Amino acid sequence: MNDKNISSQAPQFQLNDVNGNQVNLASFKGKWVVLVFYRGSWCPMCNMQIASLAKDYPEFQRRNTEIIAISTDTPEGARKTQEKSHAPFPILIDEDNNVIQLYKVATEKRELKDVVALMHRKKAGAYAMPSVFIIDTDGVVRYSYIGKSYTDRPSNEDLLSRLSELQS
Repeated sequence: MNDKNISSQAPQFQLNDVNGNQVNLASFKGKWVVLVFYRGSWCPMCNMQIASLAKDYPEFQRRNTEIIAISTDTPEGARKTQEKSHAPFPILIDEDNNVIQLYKVATEKRELKDVVALMHRKKAGAYAMPSVFIIDTDGVVRYSYIGKSYTDRPSNEDLLSRLSELQS
């Protein structure tokens, strides 16, 4: 997914959350969705992002918006992220890398900074670049942001501002 996919239907998916419950994107029709892809529980920047989204979750809810976070982490790692961040929104597990490939956010880099991923049993290229998609109430992608590095992510303020613009 990239800017040319804006105004196209969001690719549908079904994944398990940290409790083993199946969650699918179609079930959020009628709500705006902020779909967040993050690298994993082993990534400090990802943990800060998820915790920050959890803190501002009421602001997103006031805008009829649900947050869904997805990583290729293990179920234990994703559960740890949810517990540490107190995330009230679903954290989904894409262990087979299907959804990160569907959204075209899988990284294929083999660089020194991937050592942390490799230490946590993730092969280089087996996780998502930090990315965010805003999907409208009809399931159409209205915004996409794919980070250029592990530190490149939109702020909550930017996302809330973009939501306000899109919803007006």
